[in-house]
Amino acid sequence: MKARHTARELAVKILYKADVSDAWKNPLGNGVLDAALDGGIDKAASKKTPGKPAANAAKEYAEKLILGVVERLGEIDSLIESCSDNWTLDRMPVVDRNVLRVAVYEMVYCAELTPYRVVIDEAVEIAKSYGSEQSGAFVNGILDKVKKDALN
Repeated sequence: MKARHTARELAVKILYKADVSDAWKNPLGNGVLDAALDGGIDKAASKKTPGKPAANAAKEYAEKLILGVVERLGEIDSLIESCSDNWTLDRMPVVDRNVLRVAVYEMVYCAELTPYRVVIDEAVEIAKSYGSEQSGAFVNGILDKVKKDALN
């Protein structure tokens, strides 16, 4: 499953870049995301996943996550905000916001592929790695609320 972890990390990084540069209008324009996927997947895959098949699996899953989040961004953001007491998306740290987007997409639209507990654990680990000291707990709390309120 290291390929999936690599894919999730890459998806968060690419969505972060799209978020801070306001590339949502045309996220695939000029091959920006494709170039980031190709460059990032090779570096990340060589460190974390052995062999070409794992790198290809990570790339495919990262693309699925990125395109899925972009396609359903409004729905995902609404769900995150509805489960975020006293927080708006604009107030959330950019890393946390994009970790949540990837995780919510997986929980809601890819539930048959990965159990929600795995998605939440992975999101918390990525938030801890790339976010602030409080990011893991923040992401865990919101995703737990998404699971309880929105997915039952």
